[in-house]
Amino acid sequence: MRVGSAAPTARDSTGLICRALVCGNLEEAVELCLEAKRVADALVIASLGSQELFYKVQKYHLSHTAKDPVSLIAGSLLQSQWQLLVQSAAATSWRDVLGALVTHCDGTRSSTTVRCSATGCLRRRTRRCRKQRRRATCAP
Repeated sequence: MRVGSAAPTARDSTGLICRALVCGNLEEAVELCLEAKRVADALVIASLGSQELFYKVQKYHLSHTAKDPVSLIAGSLLQSQWQLLVQSAAATSWRDVLGALVTHCDGTRSSTTVRCSATGCLRRRTRRCRKQRRRATCAP
């Protein structure tokens, strides 16, 4: 599509998305973008609509990229799911996880509980890794 040209009239995903946008149907445009795996377009369009629509696209993206480290951290920040971050992180990255917890958890009792339990969990995992490494290097 050239800049300044009319919206495409084709029945492909681009044409359908453009038609939904021209008609002001943001929800349909977002759904069509997600079906076509055009998450970036869906986020831009959703930002024009309601907070719920924007949250829906964020949730879709994070659920489809859950194993990606950036998505894991971003999702933990967005949804305050610190336990998931702690459980998913490698034991060797405990400093980074603890830094994220200290930086982003507020001062509420639940955040303090998460930080304390996370710190204990990370320590135990680190000790287990060290023991396993020692066994592996000491094994005949």
